[in-house]
Amino acid sequence: MATPGPEQRRLDAFIGRWITEGQTLGGSEAPTAEIVSSDVYEWMPGGFFVCHTVHGRIGTPRRVGPRSSAMTPLARATERITLTIKAT
Repeated sequence: MATPGPEQRRLDAFIGRWITEGQTLGGSEAPTAEIVSSDVYEWMPGGFFVCHTVHGRIGTPRRVGPRSSAMTPLARATERITLTIKAT
């Protein structure tokens, strides 16, 4: 059975619980939006992959009227937010 090497061990710096605060980059499709989240990074069984679990919000939640399934400009902008963790 393979065991994780030093390449994977470099990711140990990310393992743990984090509070993330920041903002998106505003543009022509959507304004700048605040990001607040709680993030947990943990090793998957075997130690080769990191699982990132996040709970938070991007922008100000709206609490008015019925919800629409149509994508708003903010939803289109925020769906492109990704996180890539790679050992080099």
